[in-house]
Amino acid sequence: MALYNLLILFLLIPMISCSQVSPIHLGNEGYPESFSIKEELIKTDILKIHLPENRPKNLSIMNPSGKWFIIQSSDDSIEYMPQNKFAKEYTIEFRISKLEGVTWREGKKYLEPVFTEYGEYLIYFADNLETEPENTFNFSKRIHYK
Repeated sequence: MALYNLLILFLLIPMISCSQVSPIHLGNEGYPESFSIKEELIKTDILKIHLPENRPKNLSIMNPSGKWFIIQSSDDSIEYMPQNKFAKEYTIEFRISKLEGVTWREGKKYLEPVFTEYGEYLIYFADNLETEPENTFNFSKRIHYK
């Protein structure tokens, strides 16, 4: 009888460990399918960002020179829109020619235009903008401004 119970146990363990878990559908670069951005933009375009339901609470953009612009950070009281609205929007739109973000120089906060040079920009969402990406919930996408 003990041998029979042991045999049943060895048969059940693989079945239990192989039970299906609902997969998270990811896009081409590992992003949630509903996180999407047009990858090439010009000055007259609107930067339209489609967001999944579960997303980080803050947004920043890095320009081609490596300068960061904070667009939304509830931690720093920088809000493009009220945080409760930002957390519920599935599509956020910014006019490229008018988008401003907060940046710091020598410890001082400045509100400046984001898209001032051509090249590759990083659109970065994270729960904590001031830590390494591996230490916070985040996702990002690179776009090209020409």
